[in-house]
Amino acid sequence: MIKNETQFNVKGTLCELVVSEDFDGDCTKLWHELVSVESGKTVVTLDWSPYSCPTDEEVQQLIDLGLPRGLRWEHSNPGSRFNFDSDSLALYLSGEVIDKSHGKLELVHRK
Repeated sequence: MIKNETQFNVKGTLCELVVSEDFDGDCTKLWHELVSVESGKTVVTLDWSPYSCPTDEEVQQLIDLGLPRGLRWEHSNPGSRFNFDSDSLALYLSGEVIDKSHGKLELVHRK
């Protein structure tokens, strides 16, 4: 388990990013959780790629965006989504369209 020393305000709860490793025999996957400093309980699990860690700035950007569940392409199936990573978050924030057939990236919000 990796604990980030930076603290984040998540809807009034002071949290730290805790990254846990899950080794499945072939590779290691990472789980990213914002955990309450006070209670030690998980406040939210970030929908971030299991193969990388977000920077403090990226975590704050996700919080500022309302902690969405992920991203989807504008012209894709409404039920589809994928996790954030550094490149997809930067592309979403830029508003850039890289392929007209896909459209731009949209946030998928939690229900």
